[in-house]
Amino acid sequence: MYKLTTMNNLPVNIQFVLHKSLSNRDLRRFKVKTTAPILFCVVLCVLVSFDWFNTVLAEEFSKNLPPRVIDFQHFTTKDGLPDMVVYDIVQDSNGYLWFSTGNGVSRFDGYTFKNYQHDDKDPNSIGKGPIVNLYIDNQDRLWAAILSSGLSRYDEENDHFVHYRHDPNDERTLSSNNPYGIAEDNQGYLWVSTIDAGINRFDEESNRFIHYRHDPENPNSLAGNRSFEIYTDKQGDLWI
Repeated sequence: MYKLTTMNNLPVNIQFVLHKSLSNRDLRRFKVKTTAPILFCVVLCVLVSFDWFNTVLAEEFSKNLPPRVIDFQHFTTKDGLPDMVVYDIVQDSNGYLWFSTGNGVSRFDGYTFKNYQHDDKDPNSIGKGPIVNLYIDNQDRLWAAILSSGLSRYDEENDHFVHYRHDPNDERTLSSNNPYGIAEDNQGYLWVSTIDAGINRFDEESNRFIHYRHDPENPNSLAGNRSFEIYTDKQGDLWI
């Protein structure tokens, strides 16, 4: 057993059985087998170095570029919005954008706004007051939290709104007419926070709201009755 340390001035470390004599054909075969991997490594190193050089060059070049200019398109009441104050924005499965404002909601199809505003003469119009939150549930229905007017759901088939309001004589109704946040858990229950009366879980099958309020005698109750945003994560946990 012998160790060959050089071959044509190229470093190698290959062990092989040395026969009494090697033909020229054997030597050529050995040369091809030993130089091919080395040539591949050289080419690979060149490519990696070239890629690194391009990356560094691009980074240095980008440092000298001016900040990217972003153009903003503006939509105001002149374009059809019902109010200049927009509280929330959601998008339904049809691609419509819904904007909540201090004076109703607006549906935008990419070209024009269709406004839904309160009308004292129409009980099916959206509630009166600032619409602070919008929510699209897993049935693609739009819900709106309206300060002083409770909760409203858009009925797409009839193109009007269904209302859920607080009734002091009915414990099954919304705990307050001042809702704020809306969320849905993985069981399909709708959760509604209020700014003055805790949170609510809505069971649509029974058309009943279950109330959760702060109880000073219960350390595991809600921390307070003033709630704003509400969120359910992928594990089904509720965050308030």
